Amino acid sequence: MRFYIGLLSLVLLTGCAQFQPHSQHAININYFQLGDAGYQAWLKQKDKLVLLAQAKRDLARGLEQQPDNIKAQFLHYRASAALAMALGKTDEAELLSYFNKMNPSLYPETVSPAYVTYAVLYNQAQQADSLEKDYSQLESALFRAIQQNPYTSQNWLLLSGLYREQDKINLALATAKKAYQMMPNQFENTQAVAMSLNNIAESDVCLYQQSDLLADSLNYFEKALKQAGPRSNNLREYIAFQHFRLGEIQVAQQTAFEAFNREPKYTNSLLLFEASLLTANYSAAEQALNYLQAEYEGDKTRQYPVLLALAQQDNELLGHLLSQFLADAEKGSQNPDLNLYIALLIDYIQQNTEDASYALRVLKNSPRFYDLYASERFDSAQRSAFISQFDNVCDLSDAYYLLGFKALRVGYDKLAFQYFNQVVNQKAYRQDSYLWSRLMLNAEPMKAFSAYLSQIKALAEQGEAQAQFDLGLELLLAELIPQDRLSATDWFAKAAAQDHLKAINLLAYLYLSGELIPTDINKAVRLYARASALGDSEANFQLGQIYLNGEYQRQDSKLAFNYFTQAAEAGHADAYAELAHMYLTGQGTLVNEQKAFAMLEKSALAGSYQGQLQLGLFYQQKADPESEMTAKAWFSIARQTLKKSGKTSDKLNQLIDNLVVPEDRVVVKIQALQQQMADYKASLPQASR
Repeated sequence: MRFYIGLLSLVLLTGCAQFQPHSQHAININYFQLGDAGYQAWLKQKDKLVLLAQAKRDLARGLEQQPDNIKAQFLHYRASAALAMALGKTDEAELLSYFNKMNPSLYPETVSPAYVTYAVLYNQAQQADSLEKDYSQLESALFRAIQQNPYTSQNWLLLSGLYREQDKINLALATAKKAYQMMPNQFENTQAVAMSLNNIAESDVCLYQQSDLLADSLNYFEKALKQAGPRSNNLREYIAFQHFRLGEIQVAQQTAFEAFNREPKYTNSLLLFEASLLTANYSAAEQALNYLQAEYEGDKTRQYPVLLALAQQDNELLGHLLSQFLADAEKGSQNPDLNLYIALLIDYIQQNTEDASYALRVLKNSPRFYDLYASERFDSAQRSAFISQFDNVCDLSDAYYLLGFKALRVGYDKLAFQYFNQVVNQKAYRQDSYLWSRLMLNAEPMKAFSAYLSQIKALAEQGEAQAQFDLGLELLLAELIPQDRLSATDWFAKAAAQDHLKAINLLAYLYLSGELIPTDINKAVRLYARASALGDSEANFQLGQIYLNGEYQRQDSKLAFNYFTQAAEAGHADAYAELAHMYLTGQGTLVNEQKAFAMLEKSALAGSYQGQLQLGLFYQQKADPESEMTAKAWFSIARQTLKKSGKTSDKLNQLIDNLVVPEDRVVVKIQALQQQMADYKASLPQASR
């Protein structure tokens, strides 16, 4: 470099000595053409700075001859800027004087003097490894560059990059968008916006909570791909990553495969393996895995063959791979070379006890996970307390996965299935826990649950009402899959539209109670009325309750009496009890004790706890031995009815104990009444049994 600087000085001095602007010889020389030729020669041989120095000198003389020559202005300024950058020295004031003399039409295609200062400072800072301490100086130079030449997007783009290097991600996005607004068709500007959006999403403790940012980033990456031409391979990787993160795994697999085929790298091969595994494209997964194993080492490359064997249900290969992990673990039992997922799988397959658990050894540095997995307890309160410690979908994904394996370990297969589905429902698509959960859901003993859900989902989508109702129940009760009240309601509505009575009644109840979905009394009444028109006794009973109590609708005892009567005619046990009460009190009808007794008897025989209790009280009031025996028999049957539904009643026990009746006679009476109940139920319409 010193040699070049000395040579340049010599050339410049020699040129000045020879330059006689007033001589005839000088006037006949076209310095612009001479400088242009020299500049073009330097462009082909950029290591020869003497060519650039001579071109700058000749172009300056050319401007003296032709001061309005726009091309001469442009080339002289470019040569001056290029020489300053090449020498690492810049006189911004001198360059600014050249810049200000140029025709303004040249500005959009020309770097500003301050940009040259920035470029020199940036190169010097990089060489001295002092970028961090020079950020403010570089930023100041770029702001001057923007002021000097506001017609180019380049300075905003550079400023965005500078902010990105400092992790000022919001400023990086704002300046990238400014560059993009100025020149939306320039690949670098579009890519900068995409990268900035991606960086902001990744700054979240769990980026899957930033799906809107990821979707915006994907949109800009896809725009950049169209603008990029041959510079597109890295963009395909980013596009594949964003599709994967958004759950569009099939598209991610195809894009990653295209990037891998163009230029295999660690990132796209890793992504290709994961996406291919989830889309069951095992040949592509093997292709990516072969590349990973040949080029790289590490936990990922050791874990992935296990995942592939698990996905393909190759138990022989799976056992062999796990035995290799165990062999490594035995070499260093204090710190076994196992990740948590492999350790959990080994513990489950080997049915390891707590003392022999590899998972617990891996978890020893994670107190929250360790305490749960080591605990002998596994009740709902403990599980709820454990989950309440986590507040983002990434951590919840890992937590639900651990709960799933704990459930497997204690033999709660159905609960394990639910928790693995909870992991999937968190939608942390590239978390290890998501990948492992998807595979565990297809492994024994989860298969039967998966098959059942797949079957009812397929039938529900085909329009089968019973399957739609069953799928709604699964989504509502959350015994196998995570609760989704909105989807459950939608499936109930689809089944109800086909006159599925259970779906109509359940949907009406949900709207009436407001326990799981917003209360809507009008919808509930309309649904019950529709089921009533179809002859459903439960709907008639519920409408009777609504109009009798007047809590949701206007009170109408006569209308309630009519609905209870329709329900009772179909054999609804509780409707008989309500009618008995109405006959006794005269609500909605005339007082009639004989009909009240008849209704109570039918209610008791039909299996209503209330009817059995009230009938028992009726006989108890007669206070004769035969009636007391009958009362005790009905109280005993009512207690049995309560036990069947999981309820208890101290009052019933007290009523039974207060009646001093020979037990042998009561037993005989109970048997006789139970036979009457069986005969009565057999006589009822089929729909009410």
